[in-house]
Amino acid sequence: MLCGVVLQHVSKARYMGVLLSDDLQWSKHVQHITGKANSMLGLLRRNLRHYPEKLRELAYISLVRSLLEYCAAVWDPHKITDQLALESV
Repeated sequence: MLCGVVLQHVSKARYMGVLLSDDLQWSKHVQHITGKANSMLGLLRRNLRHYPEKLRELAYISLVRSLLEYCAAVWDPHKITDQLALESV
């Protein structure tokens, strides 16, 4: 209960862009953001194929890497599998 209101039990919840799970593991969050980052990377590859390398680098840093690094200080992955998933993007 919180302020007299019964809270609902959920297995995961988003809070400020970070996916929190009931088992306090970050694997679900890492899977979610790597999926979003891979999707964005595919979009950039398809649409920026003929553009200069500097522009593609800027697009990668601003649109893909920013997804991967958002709130990283909070959810810092300590599992090797999570680290490899992030590095594979």
